[in-house]
Amino acid sequence: HIGDEAFIARYGGEEFVLVFSDINQENLVKKLDRLRLQVAKLPFKFKEKKVSITISMGASHIKNNDNVHMAFERADGALYQAKEKGKNTVIYI
Repeated sequence: HIGDEAFIARYGGEEFVLVFSDINQENLVKKLDRLRLQVAKLPFKFKEKKVSITISMGASHIKNNDNVHMAFERADGALYQAKEKGKNTVIYI
């Protein structure tokens, strides 16, 4: 469960932030992709019609000489790239 491994908070109307510690890029992208697939499997109905839910995710790390704001900007840029790619994907910058 991602909730056991990350701090999760709403960051905007439809945006959430997940903060992991001590995880490399490869494992981070794998976890986020697994989350994306799990969300897509959720049974959801609106007005008695089945609706599929997809999520787009942008990810980054805090790098040397960075601050939290710079990492958020990179992750936000990655999110917009994911949306432009057709949504329902994970992009790491």
